[in-house]
Amino acid sequence: MLKKLVTVILSVAMMLSLTAFAGAEETTNGGMVLYYPSYLQESEGETLTLAKKPERIVCLSNAALQILVRCDIHPVAVTTPSSAVDYPDWVLELPTISTGMSSLDIESVLAYEPDLVIVGSYQKETYGQQFADAGVSVYYTSEGPSIAYNEAKEEALTLAKSFGTEELVNEIAAEFAAVEERAANYCATHATRTMMIFFHTPGTYQQTSQGYLGSMLALLPFENLSDSLVDPSSRTVTMDTETALTANPEVIFAISPTAATADVIEGVYKETFAENPDLWNQLDAVKNDNIIYLSSEYVTSKGIQIVNSLNKLIDLLEERFPADTAAEASSVEEVTIQYPANMQEKGYTEAVTLASRPEKVVCMSTTPVLTLYELGVNMIVVPSSSVVTWPEELTATAQLLAMGHGTTFDIETVVAMEPDLVLLGYTSADTYGVQLTEAGIPVYYVDAGHTVSYDSIKSQTEVLIDAFGKDSEAGKAILQRFDDLESKLAATKEKLAGKTVMILQSAPPTHYIQTSGGTLGSMAEMIGLTNVYTNDASSMVELDMESALSYDPDLVLCVGMSKTGEEHQQLMEADYANNPEYWNSIRAFANSDVIYLPVTYVSSAGINVIDNISNLADLVLAHFAE
Repeated sequence: MLKKLVTVILSVAMMLSLTAFAGAEETTNGGMVLYYPSYLQESEGETLTLAKKPERIVCLSNAALQILVRCDIHPVAVTTPSSAVDYPDWVLELPTISTGMSSLDIESVLAYEPDLVIVGSYQKETYGQQFADAGVSVYYTSEGPSIAYNEAKEEALTLAKSFGTEELVNEIAAEFAAVEERAANYCATHATRTMMIFFHTPGTYQQTSQGYLGSMLALLPFENLSDSLVDPSSRTVTMDTETALTANPEVIFAISPTAATADVIEGVYKETFAENPDLWNQLDAVKNDNIIYLSSEYVTSKGIQIVNSLNKLIDLLEERFPADTAAEASSVEEVTIQYPANMQEKGYTEAVTLASRPEKVVCMSTTPVLTLYELGVNMIVVPSSSVVTWPEELTATAQLLAMGHGTTFDIETVVAMEPDLVLLGYTSADTYGVQLTEAGIPVYYVDAGHTVSYDSIKSQTEVLIDAFGKDSEAGKAILQRFDDLESKLAATKEKLAGKTVMILQSAPPTHYIQTSGGTLGSMAEMIGLTNVYTNDASSMVELDMESALSYDPDLVLCVGMSKTGEEHQQLMEADYANNPEYWNSIRAFANSDVIYLPVTYVSSAGINVIDNISNLADLVLAHFAE
């Protein structure tokens, strides 16, 4: 349940996040631009540009076919239309070309002289070159049991953007938002049950929460036990009977690519159970008749049909499992967010109390984002950041707003979203904070600024866990990461005792030096390095080139705004070349005792500081071991 609400987008946030969708885009010469979803861009690029609008489309993807139908675009041939989709009669009258996971009658496709073929990406390796040789443009889609809900949603919106209008994109977005809100309401009124998805025959395959059906159930109050048995990203994998018996889920969902209807797969399963009842009745789900049989509609992706499939699934579950009044009551319990000691010292002593768990959270500071995400708090807005990459699942559901230092921002944008909680850096209390409070929106202030210390991040994380994930597995896991880091650093400090360091933050030709109070400087101190530079007035000042000659550190840690350490090293070495005599006068530079670090070490963005410090310790230990 911890991440379920992360994927639920309320309609206002969804509409705001779609401002970039402007409908089918024509090129200046009358061509057409087709867009790819983010997860296909690495292999296919961001767009496919056609020299002219296609007039003869062969559509071998049900996901794309549904969008073409809604755009009133008539292909010349199609794949076999899915029986789960209610297509208009004219689609059923079109010529069909059979496609399989490893087969395609490409001669039949080319016989239609298409100017665009739409086909699953799994066909690219086998047939892509033949299409290229024939001069046919190909747009690839995602197909199969490994396409998750969020991916199906993004592809539906991307196809609508490519072939349709802005109105169609918003219409489809609203359909997804509605079913997600329904799923959230179902979660609020039903207790969580453990479950497994049996794929094909009993006890042969299992599916995680990242599979097609698994991702739908991840929106509902079910704990997928397969996620703890195998890597969730493996999606659909083999399973033996012993594993199933050991896991012993309360509910089993049964699907099979060879069973078109629920009745067919139910017959197969019951026949198997009858052959060895003593074995199978060890499963509570079998013994209690808690097996939910589903048709092959739930086996592979069907594009926007997933909205109807999810609604039908909720209909079935509402009939099978009546609403849990205890769960409904617990969902409206008060949430109290205390302030940690360092914020109380700044005058923030009165806790923020909400009548219920917030469903529309705006986070205007980077430091709480990852903690809230892991605790399953639904954020509709997060700040864009140059120092941390947010999880794809989060950026797919939350709008990114530029909130950096000096950024001009209209707070009315946030007010219009009607959030039930805003987390805001305390440095904006007299500006944005006043406006939000006057609008009647609860505001919780967090430590903010260029340097937020490890201790501040840890204490802030602890109070957020206490408010949103007390006794939760996610909360325990986060706190364990802090404990593991601190245990590691105890050993690291012993190994690095006596080693000195100079911390440079550079944008060549300008260089700044940090004390142990700077972001990177504080990390260096935590792993056991002694800073050669001290300054009680400021944690970072411009480097005094003459004074630096006397510091003689054992190691230099150098950070800048580059995405990688290698990129920053290139910038620095170009600067060294302008004055090699000076830089070689400092022993650490002359001996290449310099570690170059990416932008992620410029400032902290919450609990990612744990991995940053741990990785820094590994880099430094490895350097001195050379």
